Amino acid sequence: MSDNFLIFIPADPEFVPGFKSRKHALTYLRDHFREADKVQDEVHDKEVFVHCGGNLESVRCPICDRPLDIEWVMGQVEERFSSRPKTRDVEVPCCGAVVDLNNLKFSWPCGFARYEISVLNPNRTEEDHEVKVLEAALGTTLSVIWSRI
Repeated sequence: MSDNFLIFIPADPEFVPGFKSRKHALTYLRDHFREADKVQDEVHDKEVFVHCGGNLESVRCPICDRPLDIEWVMGQVEERFSSRPKTRDVEVPCCGAVVDLNNLKFSWPCGFARYEISVLNPNRTEEDHEVKVLEAALGTTLSVIWSRI
């Protein structure tokens, strides 16, 4: 049986909210996703790739809209974040454009972040007003990622 994660990450990959904001957001999610197995947040020392797991079906170039090989994309992510200095910029093989990996068109949302807050097996989808409350609590625009592991 697979697990589903509802993950919220800041639109700005480097953004990390303050402790009080994080605590408020966690309390809000725990109150609104009472049936979930777990609600937690995590601050990473550096940006990490937050992916949609088994939901990922395809990746397309944001410039020419041609499909990209998923293994090539994951290799670029690993290469960029296992070395210093880190950069998300990559030359795509389809059209030769240099693009930010965060701007690739994933079939299901994915992204980079130093902060994430997640709900394990939420048993329902998020609602727009809940995302807006979290954004206000954390002081940033959020991206929503559904990950199936």
